[in-house]
Amino acid sequence: MKLSHAIAFAAGATVFASLSAERRHQERQDLADKHHREAIQHATERHGAEAALSRLQHQQRLQLGIAALHQRLLADIATDPQHQEIWAKDDRSAEQMAEYVRVNRQISLTQTFYELGLCDLDELGVRARALMERPAVRPFWTVTRAFRSQESQSPESREFMEVLDYAHVTISAQTSEKTPADA
Repeated sequence: MKLSHAIAFAAGATVFASLSAERRHQERQDLADKHHREAIQHATERHGAEAALSRLQHQQRLQLGIAALHQRLLADIATDPQHQEIWAKDDRSAEQMAEYVRVNRQISLTQTFYELGLCDLDELGVRARALMERPAVRPFWTVTRAFRSQESQSPESREFMEVLDYAHVTISAQTSEKTPADA
């Protein structure tokens, strides 16, 4: 009987060792699978962040290209009487139209700076006040503000409008000019 117990014990130990080895192998495989899944997840997250950054940079390049085209068009309008005739409205003289276009160039450039993140809200406030301190800017803003408000769809555009409106009202009050709210 002792021999059969020894054989049974040896067989049990062999089975136990075999099961234990299989379990350890499975645990190592599970751990490797877990690390693989985590590596894939990190790569996916990194790729997602890189893709989002790439989309943002592409959008900014497009916005900058459009702003450059707009600036060139405004330069043509400001200097070319034929362009001024095409764009003139409300019985404005060619000189007044050219002045409005030059003001629009400054405002558009400031807006592009802000929307591309090249200046923050505080710096925008400083730039807006500097713009509104120029006598040619205030009448332009009074006349064109409603149109700009209609075309402002993004949160940045609306913030830009609010900051320029505030600077317009503040500077106009300091210079005793009438604002659209006073009219």
